[in-house]
Amino acid sequence: MRYRLFWKFLLPYFVLAASAAFCLAWVCGNQLQASLLQQLAIRLNGADLVVAAGLVEDFDRSTDAKLQSRVERVAAATGTRITIIRADGTVLADSSEQVPELPNQLRNVELLRAQNVGFGTDIRFDETQGRIFYAARRIGPPDGLRGFVRTSVPMSTIDEEVSNFRVSIGLWSGILGLVGFCIAAWVSQRVSSPIGELTKAADVAAREGSGIRLPNSGGGDELSRLQQALRRMDEAQAEIISGLKDENQSLKQRGERSAAVLEGMTEGVLAVDPAERILLTNAASVRMLDLPPGDLLGRPLWEVVRNNSIQKVAQSALNGEPSATQEIEMSKQSKIVALRAGRLPGTPCPGVAIVLHDVTELRRLERLRNEFVSNVHHELKTPLAVISACVETILDGAKDNPNDLERFLQRVSDQTDRLSNLIGDLLRLARIESGLDVFDMAKLDVAKLVEDCVREHSEVASAKDVRLEIIPSVDAVRVEVDREGMRTILDNLVDNAINYTPCGGRVWLRWLSENGEAHIEVRDSGIGIPEEHLARVFERFHRVDAARSRAAGGTGLGLAIVKHLVQVFRGRIEVASVVDEGSTFTVHLPQA
Repeated sequence: MRYRLFWKFLLPYFVLAASAAFCLAWVCGNQLQASLLQQLAIRLNGADLVVAAGLVEDFDRSTDAKLQSRVERVAAATGTRITIIRADGTVLADSSEQVPELPNQLRNVELLRAQNVGFGTDIRFDETQGRIFYAARRIGPPDGLRGFVRTSVPMSTIDEEVSNFRVSIGLWSGILGLVGFCIAAWVSQRVSSPIGELTKAADVAAREGSGIRLPNSGGGDELSRLQQALRRMDEAQAEIISGLKDENQSLKQRGERSAAVLEGMTEGVLAVDPAERILLTNAASVRMLDLPPGDLLGRPLWEVVRNNSIQKVAQSALNGEPSATQEIEMSKQSKIVALRAGRLPGTPCPGVAIVLHDVTELRRLERLRNEFVSNVHHELKTPLAVISACVETILDGAKDNPNDLERFLQRVSDQTDRLSNLIGDLLRLARIESGLDVFDMAKLDVAKLVEDCVREHSEVASAKDVRLEIIPSVDAVRVEVDREGMRTILDNLVDNAINYTPCGGRVWLRWLSENGEAHIEVRDSGIGIPEEHLARVFERFHRVDAARSRAAGGTGLGLAIVKHLVQVFRGRIEVASVVDEGSTFTVHLPQA
């Protein structure tokens, strides 16, 4: 930059100086030439007067020899060429040429001018002498013209003087121009060098953000004031940049926290601009709406979301309609998603934010709750109806018949026990689900737990002619559980196996250790569970054979209690079954 600025100073100066020198030499040379020609014309006019004064009286009486002699004498004295010309243009005498060889001169410009005004000049080119200056004077009045006296001088002397003058002007102009060039170079250097330093400092500041380092220059000129202004500007810029860095860091942190919050949200967030192009998504929204992978920002909503309901919700919010929650069913994902759209703050509206909630589990729980309430109502209604009917029958007269009274009272007792068991199971299940049940966790031997369970159920199994067996494990297996809770698990599983195994059937229990887990199996050769019921056997009040279940005294809550207790003990339960071949319930618990 410094060199470009340097030549920007010097080149215009050089062109201006050269043009000025050329114009000066040309104009002054022309003026000098005009002055010399004027002086020469005066001198030649004087010579013409001298010659004409001696010829006026005896011009016609003079002989050619006498005229020639006088012309040569005056020409030698004046250093000019003198020619005497008759009025008709015939040359009478000439100081340099032979008269017979000279042509008629009447058409020459200087003679025509002299004929009109008395004196005339002209410059013509001669092949031998170059340019020649001619001056002619009329002899006699215009109406009595007798002839002309013409003097001439070569222009070489004048041209040489003019040329020397122009050379001198060019030389002195060159010297002065060189001096001016040096001065201009020095001034340009003085100006461009600080500007170059300012430019370098500004480049460094641009790369590093701030810190214009400039040498201190004395004086109070414009460049010094510019340096001071740049320092002040840099200080202010440094403060601004520092503030912007802090603000940018703060914004970055807030943005990272916001992004982390968005990505960690279970709710989906989808924002679109007024043209329905996507501004923001999070992982939950991508998962809920099954959006395509890749960068979705800037893409139209209709292109990535195939559900028209979402587009209608966004359009309604953009149109300023009050926000409302709408549920849509995502058939591909088998999910129910609740949408709520709201306009983003700002004028004009910068877009719409759509919040998505996966309410699939909530709706499933609501369905289960409704089913639970319906089942509880049904389960309670049946024994209450039986008790009420028995009491009415007794009051109507059965009390007078001892046999009928005993039979009806026994039914009331059975239904009361059933209600008690049902309410007990409900309370136990509620306490387990709410986490209010307190468990005394201990490391227990699985073999001992199984043996106690088999011993307690052996009489019931024998009464039904069902063989209850244990397949012992070669390894000692221990689990960390609550004794009563584990007993409830085994009791429910064994009860179900005995109840749903026909006479002559078999129920056996075994346990083993594998990959740090204890596996406890309760297997029977009973009626089995149809495949369509396997996924729901652990739901409350779900029965495969409702009539047989009620006849066996079951509440329909046993397997639900088993599932929740296994989960409390950080385990899981699985079921496998084949109709008419039997079922296998396997409890997996961490080994202690």
